Amino acid sequence: MSFKKLLILGLDALPWRILQPVMDAGAAPRLKALVDCGCSGNLRSTVPHQTPAAWTTFMTGVQPGTHGIVNWQHYDAKKNVLTLNNVERYAGKTIYERFSDAGYKVGVVMQPVTYPPFKVNGFLLAGFDSPGINEPFAYPRELEKEILEICPNHGENLGLEEQWEGASQDAGDIAFVKNIELLRERVKRVAHLAIELNRRHPTDVLMVYFQDPDLLMHRAWRWCDPETWSENETRRNSVLDFFRTLDAACGDLIDATIADERLTLVLSDHGQRPDALRVRLNSILIELGFLVPASGFGLLKDSVRRITNKLQNADEHGLGIPIDWEKTRAFMPFQSCTGFVYVNLQGRQPHGSVNESDFTRVRDEIIAALTSYRDPQTGAAYFDGVEPMDEAHGWRRELLLPDIFVQPMPGVEFVRRAKRGEISYPTKRPYAGLHDPEGLYIFDGANVRSSRDTHAHIVDLAPTVLAALGQPIPSYMEGRALSECFDSPLSVQSIPFAWESKEAGNAYSEEGAAAVEKRLADLGYLD
Repeated sequence: MSFKKLLILGLDALPWRILQPVMDAGAAPRLKALVDCGCSGNLRSTVPHQTPAAWTTFMTGVQPGTHGIVNWQHYDAKKNVLTLNNVERYAGKTIYERFSDAGYKVGVVMQPVTYPPFKVNGFLLAGFDSPGINEPFAYPRELEKEILEICPNHGENLGLEEQWEGASQDAGDIAFVKNIELLRERVKRVAHLAIELNRRHPTDVLMVYFQDPDLLMHRAWRWCDPETWSENETRRNSVLDFFRTLDAACGDLIDATIADERLTLVLSDHGQRPDALRVRLNSILIELGFLVPASGFGLLKDSVRRITNKLQNADEHGLGIPIDWEKTRAFMPFQSCTGFVYVNLQGRQPHGSVNESDFTRVRDEIIAALTSYRDPQTGAAYFDGVEPMDEAHGWRRELLLPDIFVQPMPGVEFVRRAKRGEISYPTKRPYAGLHDPEGLYIFDGANVRSSRDTHAHIVDLAPTVLAALGQPIPSYMEGRALSECFDSPLSVQSIPFAWESKEAGNAYSEEGAAAVEKRLADLGYLD
C-alpha cells in the first residue's frame, strides 16, 4: 500500500524523557493518540546532534559527512574564515524537491536550513535562519505579501530574543510565565499560518516545523524535566500549558489535512538533557602543544594579518587569543555540541604547518592525546569518544570537512574561544538544557504497525517517506526504508546514483548575516 498524502510535524529537540511525562499528565492528548495507535521509538540524531546537521540529513537522506553541513557556520579551510551555512552548500536534492519532481504539491513551513528559499512545486517558507522579512523569506516571492497578510507578526516567528524578558530565568515567575506565553503565541501563529496557506494552496506533502520546544528547554529545562519540575508549581504549570498549546496545534494541523490515505510523521531532530559544563577544547589543544599562542614577533605578525584581513573584508574567526599559525598543528574553528578539530594542513589552510606526508601521523597523535586527556586540576574526563572523521562517516574529502570529531561526556559542550589557564567552567544556565543525540519519531496512518519500541536513525526517514508514497529511493541515500513500521512491507525501488551539485556561495547580505548570527548567539549556538 502506498500513501497519497504526507504530513510532517517537526518538534525541535523534544525527547521522550519530556514528552512521555507530559502525555502522562494529560497535556498532550493528540500526540498520545498517535503514539497509542502508531509506530514510534527513539530517533538517533547525527554527528553532531545539532539542528543544521540533523535537519539537512532528514531532508537529503545522507549523513553530514556527505551533505557537508556540520554546523550553523561553514569553515572555509582555504581562507581560514567562518560564514553562515545555507542551502547552497549542501549536496543532493531534498525530499521536497523529489516530491515536487514527481508532481506532488508541496508546502514547507519554517524548517531550518531552507534559506535562501528554493523552488518547490508549491510553497516554501524559510525558517529561523532566514534574516527577516526585509530579505527573501519564501518561495515563490509573491507569496511573501500573502504571508504577511495572514500573519502580520511573522517577523516574530523568526526570532523571539528581542522580546524575551531577562537573560535568564532568574528574572522571576512573572517574567517566566510571560516568556512561555510568547512561545505559546508563536506556536499558534505558525500553526494558523500553515493551515491557512494549506487551505489557499492545497498540498499533498506538508511539513510544519516548531522550534519552540528547543527554545523552551534551552532556557528552562529544569521546569520541563519531571525530576525537577515540582520545585516550582507555577513554572511547571506554565510549561504544561505550553505543551497543551503545542499539542493542540499539532491536532489542528492533523484535522485540517485529514485524508484516508495520509501518512503522518512527527519527529524531533535530537533531544535535550541538563546543561552542566563548558569545556574550552582549544585551551586543551594549547595545553597538549598542538595549538601554539603567538608570542614576541609572532604577536606582531598576528596583528598585521588581522588588520590586513579587516581591510580586505575577510571575516577571519578568532580563537580568543592570538595564534602562531606556523607552529600550530591543530585547532577547533567553531563552537558545537561535538568538537570538530582540523589539522593545520599545508596546501589546505593558508598558514598550514603540517606536511601532507605527515597528516595521518599527526592526526593519530592528536586522537591519542585527546583520548587519554584528563583535566590536570580535577582529573575529569570530558571526552566520550575521539575518532577520525573519514573512517567514522566516509566524509567526502573534497568538502574540506574536519579531520577529527570529539564526542562530549553528558552535560558538556565545547566552546571555541581559548582562555589562558582555563580549561572548563560551569554553565551560566544551571536550569537550562543541552542537546542530546536521542530524539523521537511517531508514524501514524492506515498501514502503520502499532509499536512503541521500533528505534531508528534520522537518516532513515527520507528513504522511508519516499517509499511510503511510492517514490524511488536514490541509491546514494545512506539510510534505509523502515518497512518494520508498516503492516504491509514498503515497495523499495532504487534509482542510480547522481549528485545534484549546488554552486556554493554566500547567500546572506552583511546585514542579514549579522541578524542571524545575533539570533544564534542569543540561543548559545555561537561563542
